[in-house]
Amino acid sequence: MIKQFKLASGHEIVGEQISYLEDSNEYLLDNVLSITSMRIEEDDESYYFFNPFFAQQYDEPKRVMTLNNSNVVAVIFASDNVVKDYEKAVKAIKEQTLELEAEEKRELLNEESVDDGPNNVTRLH
Repeated sequence: MIKQFKLASGHEIVGEQISYLEDSNEYLLDNVLSITSMRIEEDDESYYFFNPFFAQQYDEPKRVMTLNNSNVVAVIFASDNVVKDYEKAVKAIKEQTLELEAEEKRELLNEESVDDGPNNVTRLH
């Protein structure tokens, strides 16, 4: 289930709640994104943006975050619109991460390849 949290720090986050640990009063969350809202005066519209709450959290299939309940001011089930946009954002971030990893591998292979030899020859380090 996708939940939205307002934290004592003022941050607003959204993530997939995996479980709630009663013993330690902690939420277990996956794919946690921060929500930043912005109002554009020119067109009198409000927008919100999703960003990873932690940098580099999508480099492995599962990154579970614990959130202590003492840091939570409010929690709600995310609205259908927020869930839809959240899922699109998570998918886009994961795809972008995979593309960046593939690009880094290509760059690494280009650096290691021998310039004047066949393409399947690499330098030994």
